[in-house]
Amino acid sequence: MRDRQFTMKKLFKKMASAGRSWKGMLFGAVFSIALFGVTGVALANYFYYNSDNGIMYFDTPISPTNYLYLNGNLAIQGTDSWLRLNQNNNFANGIYTPGAFRADGGITSGAVGSYGAGTIYATGNIYSAATVSANKVTANTFDPVYAIGGTNYATYLSGMTGVKEETAGTIMLQKGTNGTYQATINFAKEPTGSDLWLFAKATEMPSAMDQLAVLLTPSFDGNVWYHKDTAAGTLTIYGASAPGSMAAGAASGGYEVSYRLTAPRFDAAKWTNYGDPSAKGLLITP
Repeated sequence: MRDRQFTMKKLFKKMASAGRSWKGMLFGAVFSIALFGVTGVALANYFYYNSDNGIMYFDTPISPTNYLYLNGNLAIQGTDSWLRLNQNNNFANGIYTPGAFRADGGITSGAVGSYGAGTIYATGNIYSAATVSANKVTANTFDPVYAIGGTNYATYLSGMTGVKEETAGTIMLQKGTNGTYQATINFAKEPTGSDLWLFAKATEMPSAMDQLAVLLTPSFDGNVWYHKDTAAGTLTIYGASAPGSMAAGAASGGYEVSYRLTAPRFDAAKWTNYGDPSAKGLLITP
């Protein structure tokens, strides 16, 4: 085997130096074509070698055993139940493809088994410098990080039962014709692209007005309340206080009230309180 391998090496080198291309027969020989990075059994009957680009072509597939080398570097290894690529890390930059990478059986990282077709599982961190789009994200904790003065600070997203939308803001109460102080939100007439407009679209206001939850806090010493008019698609906020105390806000042109609105998202019915049974969630003792 060793002598035959050496003979084939000299043959290929001689062909490369003598002419641009050669064609010949392998006579069904079993040998190692180490010169061109294939170690194993050659099954092809005819070969064609082009010295311009250093590429050898075979008329039928060749079948290497265990290893495939490229330029002396181990590219593919098949000594066990795994197809191993760049096993010895000879290609220091890793594995690259300019096209799409498809793995129907799932992708895993961190010496774990696949979770099934169409899944990606990692035992470490997954980073993205751009937007990650997904239909549903299952996670135990969401941790937006703020970098301030060279130190990373964690913030956390609150949990919510059911799929809901929320918006918060402030509104100024003005004295109405009936002597009360009030302000009205008309969901159908809010400026396009504004927070209240987007909230109304995402929750299908005013049809979901009966499920709208309203939290109000006055900036003055007094009481605030609201009235929902489903037919008109409006939310009116009222304010009152002890006699004389409301007059203190007249100089500022109104009386500020902060609000927080919560309502089910337009597709909330499709998302139940039961999660994916395969997900590893937080354990709570019944």
